[in-house]
Formats: sequence, structure tokens, C-alpha cells
Amino acid sequence: MRKLIGTLVLSALFSGLALAQSNSAGHTVTVKVPPVLALSLNATDFLFDFTASGTGSLTVGGDTYPLATEPNYLTFLDTATTQL
Repeated sequence: MRKLIGTLVLSALFSGLALAQSNSAGHTVTVKVPPVLALSLNATDFLFDFTASGTGSLTVGGDTYPLATEPNYLTFLDTATTQL
């Protein structure tokens, strides 16, 4: 139940962010995430090598992600639409 409520709160915040983006050029959004919604990452699952020139992908736990190379990073910056 707590996760459902947390998800609804985050959805409402992101909806507000989408509406706010049409009103001015820049926004700062601060979200306090309760511990029940905390995200835990294992640093060994990710490869950051900006000296690499490839644009390939990496599979972690069955999910495919683009490699953290400089070309992929620049593509992300060019195509990103939401800043969290």
C-alpha cells in the first residue's frame, strides 16, 4: 500500500513537471523520496568509459542499456526531454 501511495505521489509530481515545462525556460524540482521507495544500485553493473568511441549496448540482468561512451552520452543529452 505504501508503494502504491508513493508511486501516485511521484506520478503527480512528474505530471506537474510536464505542465510546468511549457510555462518557462528552466525549472528546479526537488523530490524527497521516502526510504520505502529507495533505489539501490550495484556499481559493478555499470561501465563508464568516455575514452571508448563505440555506440554499443550492455546487458544487465536481461535488460539492455547503451554503453556509457562519449557518443552515447552526447546522444542522450541531445535527445533528453526531462530533467530529474
